Amino acid sequence: MAINKLRWDLTPDQIKFQTDALIEKAKRVYDRVGALDIKEVTIENTLKALADEEVEYAVAESNLTFLKHVSAHKDVRAASTEADKKLSDFDVDMSMRCDVFQRILALQEKCNLKVLKPEARRYMERLLKLGRRTGLHLPEEIQLELKTIRKQLTELSIDFDNNLIEDTTILLFTRDELGGLADDFLDDLEKNGDNKYKVTLKYPDYKPISKECYVPETRRKMDIAFNSRCKEVK
Repeated sequence: MAINKLRWDLTPDQIKFQTDALIEKAKRVYDRVGALDIKEVTIENTLKALADEEVEYAVAESNLTFLKHVSAHKDVRAASTEADKKLSDFDVDMSMRCDVFQRILALQEKCNLKVLKPEARRYMERLLKLGRRTGLHLPEEIQLELKTIRKQLTELSIDFDNNLIEDTTILLFTRDELGGLADDFLDDLEKNGDNKYKVTLKYPDYKPISKECYVPETRRKMDIAFNSRCKEVK
């Protein structure tokens, strides 16, 4: 039976500790593969080692970064966001390991691809394709430039995502302005002192209103606000 490893109760300190431990463990695997003698590469010590680590890493990474989307505690969300940045930065570094890429190339030339299991052959082809896409066949100075750009893009993307998560915009609507919405949905909304409904731009509020509300002006206001999120964030 599969075991669900998703944790909802991690503290900020636990997130930081597990992030550092995950990076250290994964780096040891990449270092070990990268240090192999080219003539000694095998399916077991290269391809399988990377595949096994990728599976474990992906599960642990999701566990640490998922909390930024769902935790009710701001400090946990902040720690999860920092973990995402740190792991994403590490991902870029590992994806541009020339030493590992050269071992995979050597393995491709050495082994008989026809006798490989389809999954193993597909995984090897994927690693080589990703290596070329990230520029590992290019001169070192170009690789360094690409790495810098990728890290900048990753950090900007995470910051933007975090700004969306932390958005606190509230729109106020009367009952008539929310025509077409189910009573169960309206009962879950808070009201202000003027008895107007407080609507956020989070998906549980935005999606039902944009799809079910029959008041065009309400949908227009929601769409404008939703698509203007974070425009003033520096």
